[in-house]
Amino acid sequence: MIIGLDQMLSHGYEWLTSEQIARLRTQIVHGCDYLALLQNTAASVCGTDGALVHELPNHLVLVPGDTAQAVVALAFSGRLLADTHPDKAADYIRRAARAMDYLLLEAQPYGAEGFSTTNHAAPDDFTPPAEFMTRDLLMMMWGCVELCSAGQLR
Repeated sequence: MIIGLDQMLSHGYEWLTSEQIARLRTQIVHGCDYLALLQNTAASVCGTDGALVHELPNHLVLVPGDTAQAVVALAFSGRLLADTHPDKAADYIRRAARAMDYLLLEAQPYGAEGFSTTNHAAPDDFTPPAEFMTRDLLMMMWGCVELCSAGQLR
């Protein structure tokens, strides 16, 4: 959802009033602050720097696809909020970079646990390969683009 809000702020702002734009920024900050909470929880509960837990309070598991989406949301938001919320923006970009480091250096594919054959139109006895799904790889690539656009060249 944060990525969609970022798209609105980035490409749809000319159709919005100043009050709507301010509200959109507030929603983005609220969402990114929740992602920050998920990242802090992953560090304290799972001992993993950069990753995010799936959800609070009941799903304190690490799902690499969630972290990849968070990289995009945090870096994109950080770029868009740099002028109006500079401290938040800098924090979000730092968090996105830490999340990408986790993805590149530590994350493992999620595998069969939690895989829904129905959602993927796969046979009931299908076992996903032990590799990242295409959607996760694409989000990781998008995250790299957003980090690069935010000046995080590595």
